Amino acid sequence: MITRILNPGKLEGKNVFIKVVITDSGRLSIAGVHGPKRNGDSYGSWGQIQDTLLDPTLIPGPGWNADRIKRLFDIWQRWHLNDMRAECEHQRALGWTFDAHPSEHCPVCGYRCGSKWLREELPWDIQVQIGLFPETTVTPAWV
Repeated sequence: MITRILNPGKLEGKNVFIKVVITDSGRLSIAGVHGPKRNGDSYGSWGQIQDTLLDPTLIPGPGWNADRIKRLFDIWQRWHLNDMRAECEHQRALGWTFDAHPSEHCPVCGYRCGSKWLREELPWDIQVQIGLFPETTVTPAWV
């Protein structure tokens, strides 16, 4: 298992921390917190805060820049919980989502959208990119 704590920058003067976990089975899980407090609260939001990365007032942290932050956002959007896909690969290619196509069958393989959780293999290059993101030098109260 790989666990990395990232600090891509500050928003409103408070650090934004991201916890990235890749399990031995290849599951990617990402969560974050904006300004964690020692009492378990935060100054901002926590959990699925990827939109925080697109805030134009986010000041990049050491080793981070706009391109690297955008890449983290893109990976989060595309690969978070890659072992819990409601759509098959064909439905994803067609742009289908469970919300828009509940219980519809794939025209290629016949899979019924949302009938079970499907696992999508996390590409090696995504794992490498995650490994290249600078880890935090600041210890968060929690993330």
